[in-house]
Amino acid sequence: MITQDYKIELVVGVDAKEDPKAELKSALGNLWTNLIVRRGGLKITTYSSSIEPIDSDDPEYKFIQDMK
Repeated sequence: MITQDYKIELVVGVDAKEDPKAELKSALGNLWTNLIVRRGGLKITTYSSSIEPIDSDDPEYKFIQDMK
């Protein structure tokens, strides 16, 4: 069996009145569960995850404005 490590990064926009970190963490867990179930039982080990706000006006995230 071949093991390969990947970095998967999602940049999402969330409309929320309160801090959505807990809901986003739950959604991330559900995403992994769906990937495992739909892909026939891939063994995926999550070494770390983080959810942090970003400044979409920062030049690093210029692509967000370009996509709107």
